[in-house]
Amino acid sequence: MENNHPERKKRHIHLVLYDIASDRLRQKLADTLERIGLHRIQYSAFLGEVKPPVLQANVHPFFDKMDKTDRLFILPIPRS
Repeated sequence: MENNHPERKKRHIHLVLYDIASDRLRQKLADTLERIGLHRIQYSAFLGEVKPPVLQANVHPFFDKMDKTDRLFILPIPRS
């Protein structure tokens, strides 16, 4: 697929990193990230192309469930 293809422009590359104490919550987040198409690149790091609304709808609810010491980072990666 070409970079100029309309469907490709709607999807963005994101890096998601987390440090979550709860085993249950951490596993649910990992399962969610895999389900929406991200690929695990390290134990607590995922990378892949996903539409921003899909990422927001599926990942942002985890922020409300996290403890104050937990961390979750969602980083957009610009296309070159």
